[in-house]
Amino acid sequence: METTLILKDKRLSYFGIVMITSMIYEVAWVRMFTLNFGITVYVSSVVIAAFMGGISIGAYTATLLKTDSSKLFRNLQVILGVYSFILLLSYKYIFSLILVFVLLLVPTSIIGASYFLINKILLKQNKEIGIIYAVDTICAGAGALIAGFIMLPILGIQMTVIITVALNLLISIIWGKD
Repeated sequence: METTLILKDKRLSYFGIVMITSMIYEVAWVRMFTLNFGITVYVSSVVIAAFMGGISIGAYTATLLKTDSSKLFRNLQVILGVYSFILLLSYKYIFSLILVFVLLLVPTSIIGASYFLINKILLKQNKEIGIIYAVDTICAGAGALIAGFIMLPILGIQMTVIITVALNLLISIIWGKD
């Protein structure tokens, strides 16, 4: 499938945006908590562990749910955005790496559940699994680069997270209209 065809497929494009936001959050969380702890290797390890663990927990939990995947996906995008905004407002008061890990399990579980749900939706629309994974990989890499080299240096943590929250809310709104 050509790039132009991927961009014309709304749901696949929305999936790409969600993967971009997921990686922006991960990079922003590392930066946020590095300001509190100052030791990047420990913070990075905790954020990555919470990210991988949360994705697993969320994806597994989503397999157990018998509900409308599309509606749940929309709702999860709202919850992810609101939770990430609250985390932005409160991160300066968090001084335990264990607490960071636990608090990040919530949004990363939402990311994992969203990933599973959108894959389920796209596969029902007869999208090829290779295309889905290609979009995931390209967009996740783009999200990490955008966060680390453009958004955080230019906009700072607060605006980076606020824009990412807005993207999650926008996806929730436009997903419901398709």
